[in-house]
Parts: sequence; C-alpha cells; structure tokens
Amino acid sequence: MSRNNKKRIKVISVVTRVAMDSAGKQAILITDNLDKEIYETILVTGSCEANEVDMSRWINGRDIRHVHIPEMKREIRPYLDFIAFCKIFWLFIKEKPDIVHTRTAKSGTLGRVAAKLSGVPILIHTFDGHVFNGYFGKHKTFIILSIERILARFTNRIIAISNSQKKDLLGFLKIKNPDKIRVVHIGFDFDEFKPPANGALRKELHLDDDDLLVGFVGRLAPIKRVDRLINAYEEVTRKVPQGKLVIVGDGELRGEMQEMVRMKKLEDKIFFLGVRQDLETVYSGIDVIAMSSDNEGTPAVLIEALTYGKPVASTNVGGIPDVVTDGFSGLLAKANGHSDLANALIEMLNNRELREELGDNGRNDVHRKFSLQNLISKLDSLYMSELKLKPVRFKKLLKQLIPTR
Repeated sequence: MSRNNKKRIKVISVVTRVAMDSAGKQAILITDNLDKEIYETILVTGSCEANEVDMSRWINGRDIRHVHIPEMKREIRPYLDFIAFCKIFWLFIKEKPDIVHTRTAKSGTLGRVAAKLSGVPILIHTFDGHVFNGYFGKHKTFIILSIERILARFTNRIIAISNSQKKDLLGFLKIKNPDKIRVVHIGFDFDEFKPPANGALRKELHLDDDDLLVGFVGRLAPIKRVDRLINAYEEVTRKVPQGKLVIVGDGELRGEMQEMVRMKKLEDKIFFLGVRQDLETVYSGIDVIAMSSDNEGTPAVLIEALTYGKPVASTNVGGIPDVVTDGFSGLLAKANGHSDLANALIEMLNNRELREELGDNGRNDVHRKFSLQNLISKLDSLYMSELKLKPVRFKKLLKQLIPTR
C-alpha cells in the first residue's frame, strides 16, 4: 500500500482545546500514530480559556496536519460557537472525511452536528470524563445531558474510557444497545516520559533527607475537592510531622485554597507551585501521588505518576478503580469525608516498604493496561469495523488499499 498512489481512509479528530487534561493529548497521539499508509489524519483544535494552560506545544515536531479554530472554546459563547461551527462544517465539506472522531462536550456537539449535516458517513465520539455528575450545576447538566442524548442517536459509535464510565453512559444517555458503547482505555507513549529529575524538586523546596512529600497535580476546580485533601493533610501532619504536600496546578479556587492553608497555619507544610511544565520533576520528587476528587474519568495524572513508581492515595470514585487497584497499586478511600483519605496517606507515609511495593506494582500495571500500542490497535479495529457497515464504500476502499495482481 503506497501512500502516494492509494487513497487512504481520511479521519478528522476534533477536540475543544489542548490543555493540561488528557483529551487533547490523546487526540494528538491518535492523529500522530495511526498508520499513515492506511489513514490520512487531520487534527482540529480550538483555544484554551484564560484560566487554562495552553499545551498546544505538544503538537510541535509531530507529523500532524493541524487546523486551529480559535473561536472554539470550552465555555458556551453563542456567537463564537456559531463561527466555529461554520468553519468546521466547511472543513468537512472540503475534506470529505470518512470518519469524524470527536471528544469533549463542545467539540463533540459542534463536530457531530457539522459532520451529520455535511454527510460524513461515520461519527465517533469519546467521552473523556464523567461529565454528567458533579462537574456542572443542575440546570447546565440537564441541558448538556439533553443535547448528548440527541447526539447519541446519530453517533455511530460512542467510546467510554473506562468500564465504570460505560455503565454511567448507558444509563444517562438511555442507550438500549450496550454494544453501541465500546470501552477503549486511553494510551500513553511511555517512551516519551523523561527520566527522573534527580531530586530537583526536593532541592527547590529545601527539604531535609527525612522529609516525605505528597503531590497533587490538577486543576484547582470544585470537582477536584482540594479542600478535602487539605483537611486530610491537617490530620496527616499530626501523625507524620515530616510530611509535606505540594499542590501543582491552577484554577478558580487557588486563592480560596491558599487562604484555607493560611487559616490552618499550614504554610510550612503545604506548598502551591502553580502550573509546571516539568512534571517529571514533580513525579520523581514525590513519595506519594494524591487525588481527592468527587468524580473522575480516567485520570492521566495517576497513570503518569505510577509510571514513575509513585503509589496512589485517592478517593474511590469514577474511573479511578480502572487505574488503581486498592491494596495493589495504591490505597483508595471513601469520598464522603476526609478521614479515610488521611488514614491512607498516613499508612503509606509511615511504611516505606509498602510505598515501594505499591509503586512497583502500579508501574507494571499501567504499562500493561495503558500502552499507546493498545490504544491504536483498538481504534484501528473500531474504525475498520465501522467502515464495514458501509459495504459499498468499504469495498471501494479495499480495492484502493489492497493491490491486485
């Protein structure tokens, strides 16, 4: 199959923006790593909001055809959304893709409607998080859910990134046929992970040799419940006085969380580092990675930290059990308070052998579950199976892709 004289299957991936969450990075990896002798790929991205970190630099240096639509952003803005929709629609008219694969709510709405109206034969959408529980207010959630139920009717295939998410989607979207939703775990190119940073973070924080460091990495948003983690750490400091906590990230609650730390007089125990580009420095410098959310999809942060052999202390919510096995790669706590999370942190910080065992188990487990090879293989199989549902079209593609003698 020569790239020069055979028609390839054209796939356009659409994602709202490339920020610190996993959706944009996943779209980039998929666009870059699908077999380029079989697929012609285009990545469509929008822009980050003012309080988000633009990580579109991840696209640089990759063999990706990239279309940027600046008007497409996470928040609802009717005028800009209409402009973004028109640009996406005309792109589909011009490019005539075989498959449009969207992810995240805004691009999933604009992209799927534009794809349907422009005659794209295959529509696939990935839900990157549990967006119907805890992320938005009651009224906004109702509107989003109503829209997603309509979109689901003409979407050929919906992808869930965890088993628990698939169960949620079947109920929320009122889908009667479970086979319409496929589980495809997110994938990572573990070869891209940089080596440990040789204690750079501990030097930066002027830590003593016997200090123990817990890390949180993520948006400082209500769903992440950083207040729960701070309350838990107040208990931790009583039992593990050498324990410290670093909070990496930014968001609308940063000022409130910093004031909470000041009120509790924990400024010498809890450090706010803001947004960091060198996450390998953070992961290699901590002893435990913590997550305190009320809900999660498949948290990339935990997978990345486990890759560095760091065990997890987290609330047992959403897709976290798909990443962390309680007692094997971390300790999971109930989400109804902070004491269970505090106890999990105390147990791990007081037991070095346990931390090392959980971290080693977790590293091996995520490499097996979340490899980029698995992700690309499953998507390739899914794309091909969807094209087979269009017999005439697929036969033509086969004749073009497979040389005859």
